[in-house]
Amino acid sequence: MTSWNERFRDKTRDTLEEALTLLGVPAEMAERGRPEEAIGKRMFTRSLGVIDISAGPIRWVNVIKQDGSDKSPPQWWFIFGVPDGRKMPKEGAIKLTTLRKKSFPIFGEVLDVSWRGKDMGSGLISILSEDATIDEMIKRVKDMTVQNRAEGFQGWTLQTGKNFQLSQQDWEALQTIALYLTMTSVG
Repeated sequence: MTSWNERFRDKTRDTLEEALTLLGVPAEMAERGRPEEAIGKRMFTRSLGVIDISAGPIRWVNVIKQDGSDKSPPQWWFIFGVPDGRKMPKEGAIKLTTLRKKSFPIFGEVLDVSWRGKDMGSGLISILSEDATIDEMIKRVKDMTVQNRAEGFQGWTLQTGKNFQLSQQDWEALQTIALYLTMTSVG
């Protein structure tokens, strides 16, 4: 018999962990209260918890939720953590976001994807923009943000929104982005 709290608990993190496991990714729910839960949180949001991943460059996922109101629906974000032992520049010195070009504003078909932001001369904008598998994922996922982290967590975060429906191609594209990040010069 399930408790009332369990019945009404948001199960987005559970669903993502199941999807990762179905893809053969060694994923497991982490205990609550981890420091990674603070990464990506903003005002009026909360972490639903972290999922640990034991293989590959992406080592954890933090699931963030903003509850809905009478004027807006709830929103979710997935923050993928990529540890990097190198000395990182100041937090947020490298921050890139995607820009999707459509055939018609708002409702049109996505024609092209590009990256913009600060890459500190690392060439990441060019590298990410030229990879067709990453472009195809961004067309489906909508927006993504990539940022370096230097305080509390040393490495990179990749942030996607709720529209992220995990598929094998999308997971491989995320892994590719993570590999590019760990191989790019950050000096």
